[in-house]
Amino acid sequence: MGDQKQRHRSHLWIVLAVGSVAFATRFMPYLAPGAIFTKQEYDDGVMFAGALSLLSGELPYHDFVYLHPPGSLLWLTPWASLADVWGEPVAFATTRVLGALTAVGSTVLIALLLRRFGAPAMIVGSGLYAIWPAAVDTEQKYMLEPVLNLLLLAALLLMSRGTRRAALSAGMLVGLALSVKYWAILDVALLAGMAYARLGWHGAWRFITGAAAAAGVVALPFFIAAPTQMWEQTVVTQLLRPDEGRSFVTRMEFFATADASLSWFVAGLVFAVFTLLALLPGIRALVRRTPAATWDDPVFWGLLAITHLIAVLLSNTFYYHYATWVIAPLSLSIGHAVGLIRRQPLQIALATAAALVAMLAVAKSALSIESSDLRPAEIAAWSSTRSCVWGYPTELIQADAVRKNIQNGCAFDVDPLGFWLVSIAGSDPEAVDFRTPADLERIAQQIESADGVIQYDRETIPDGFSIASDSAGVLLLNRDGT
Repeated sequence: MGDQKQRHRSHLWIVLAVGSVAFATRFMPYLAPGAIFTKQEYDDGVMFAGALSLLSGELPYHDFVYLHPPGSLLWLTPWASLADVWGEPVAFATTRVLGALTAVGSTVLIALLLRRFGAPAMIVGSGLYAIWPAAVDTEQKYMLEPVLNLLLLAALLLMSRGTRRAALSAGMLVGLALSVKYWAILDVALLAGMAYARLGWHGAWRFITGAAAAAGVVALPFFIAAPTQMWEQTVVTQLLRPDEGRSFVTRMEFFATADASLSWFVAGLVFAVFTLLALLPGIRALVRRTPAATWDDPVFWGLLAITHLIAVLLSNTFYYHYATWVIAPLSLSIGHAVGLIRRQPLQIALATAAALVAMLAVAKSALSIESSDLRPAEIAAWSSTRSCVWGYPTELIQADAVRKNIQNGCAFDVDPLGFWLVSIAGSDPEAVDFRTPADLERIAQQIESADGVIQYDRETIPDGFSIASDSAGVLLLNRDGT
């Protein structure tokens, strides 16, 4: 009894430690003055502007172009609603906290899933996720892949209970993930297979029913409002996106460090070892001809990791944040492999090494902090004197202008790049330029109807505008004569 209490206490400390490391590595860069307000990504600005638009009565697909299922916007609406209290720049800054908290949730869930394999497995598996550069970079802001990870890991924890009720709840979680990004259809299929193997058809149908119900409740109202547009934007456009030519070598580099700073050979070697570790439980089950009904959780973790990896490597597009979707199940597989080591000294050595690397990662995060001279109050004050401000999503948020633009009927796009992708869907990829004449004309018309422009590029100041202020690299442009 005393040993069990001691084990529970040590597991609790591990959970608290890895959760703290995950939060620190994601959030520490924002402790520098002004850093939390700076532009870090394009996608998070699009999604936040979409959430603001939704709260203002605009519908995705029907009123503005949006390339993902609607769950990604609904996930953000509580945070976007803070704009009514604190303004858009501060509300947007809080999504950086949301990203860090999502990382904490996933890291803790990995530790909980690994606890039956021992403390070293928990430390290595969850610690790896807490400090993996691609995951850290992705979860420093609101992105879609971390949400998929959180919901998938929670579903796996429920599935480990092996009951039909748990299968229904797990299905609902993965269905919610499907309403965030369609990639989750692979997880629906794999976990439905897991439910069938363990619980038979009744368990599988409960899982599928839960997934369909959750996805339907979120997505169906938007589909009914704009069926053709939603299908074209979230399915057809995504399938017909131009191939960006990211090679296998480049993808391996980004998997390792999120910025391609590690040799492709080293990154490939590391991933080859990790992939083998993920496959081992399944290979062993097949060699021993173990019935699927008795397959342990690590077999399915490995299947998830390999499926995610293949899907991401074969995708015609690739960005650093895609790797995060692979890293979650892969961390489970690596932690399980450590738990299989029978020699306690080696287990302790691996766990200690993981802890030291985690501390170095936190230290590096603290040392790489960059301050910012961005002055959101100045930008918002300038915007308040403009009727219509044009800019890309994050810039409009920094100017506290998204809701005002909607209220005043101003012409702007929640996702300019997405609008362009919809317009070129089905075109010859070799003939597609980043900007088409029709796209440039649309932007020119939007700028023509604006009396203020906010942008970063000093080289492309629109005709008829002059610089009103330079807020630490952000150009505030007034129409000449105003």
